[in-house]
Amino acid sequence: MQKLKKEHLHKAETPARASGKDGNFSADDGKPKKEDKIMMNTGFKKVSGGYEKRTSETTKIFIPDMCAKSFDETTGAVEMYAPKYEEREPAKPAEIGINAYQYETQEAPNDCDFELTIGHYGDNYLTPLKDGLVLKGRGIKWMDRWYRVTDLALEKLKKQYKIKYEMMFD
Repeated sequence: MQKLKKEHLHKAETPARASGKDGNFSADDGKPKKEDKIMMNTGFKKVSGGYEKRTSETTKIFIPDMCAKSFDETTGAVEMYAPKYEEREPAKPAEIGINAYQYETQEAPNDCDFELTIGHYGDNYLTPLKDGLVLKGRGIKWMDRWYRVTDLALEKLKKQYKIKYEMMFD
């Protein structure tokens, strides 16, 4: 197995975060800025229900019609819709309990104690957002950088702490 040099481990360039090479993102945090261009994809062809591009013998990229803003048949370029992050709702003050928000439509709540993540099998994970927050008790286990908590423990913690939870669009 080949050993990787330290400079290779420093920062991997992926198309989504490669300093705007594909016009997608330019920020290190992966969030588009106002000056970023809308992503352009080329080499697509129109198929039933959307646009398709073959990347290998077994792999295709499919873009549904509802996600495409425009299509140029001569180059096969598909222009995608991009979220308007500057038009999101302002952040709301955090309250005791779970403060749910959707990143695409509103800012994250301010001054929360923990961030809630739900795992693949329904486990609840709380990441401390402030220094000095220590949880102890039945159903709470420290997992190096976050706490894994049971549903019953989460019910009790919701009554004591401000917890933010990012919901995803499906």
